[in-house]
Amino acid sequence: MNVPVGDAISIQGELIKNGVQNVEFVIIPSADHSFQEVPEDIDLRYKERMSLESFKRPYSNSYFQLLEGFLKKAI
Repeated sequence: MNVPVGDAISIQGELIKNGVQNVEFVIIPSADHSFQEVPEDIDLRYKERMSLESFKRPYSNSYFQLLEGFLKKAI
């Protein structure tokens, strides 16, 4: 809802084109741009985003797992 997936794909391409090799592209299902869980109902999703209630939702567990895995490989 915040940033089109195509923007992330473009950024990944630019990073690789400019020599950054340690790049991973991952889409976390049911998570927003802040890596927080989103409701399945699209109307509720918009309502929460406009009211900022979405920031009260928990972060996706997948986010932490992916971040930890990336950092382990990078260190």
